Amino acid sequence: MGSLLDSIRSPQDLQGLSSAQLKQLCGEIREKIIRTVAANGGHLASNLG
Repeated sequence: MGSLLDSIRSPQDLQGLSSAQLKQLCGEIREKIIRTVAANGGHLASNLG
């Protein structure tokens, strides 16, 4: 099964997602930010709110 993040191509794609799917997507985005900052360095606290 692919990630939800990979399936999003436009803001309109978010409109059809359920609350559970939005929660999953948020987790995927958070993990992506953490992995990217870990690999490239930088400050991430402001991105995770």
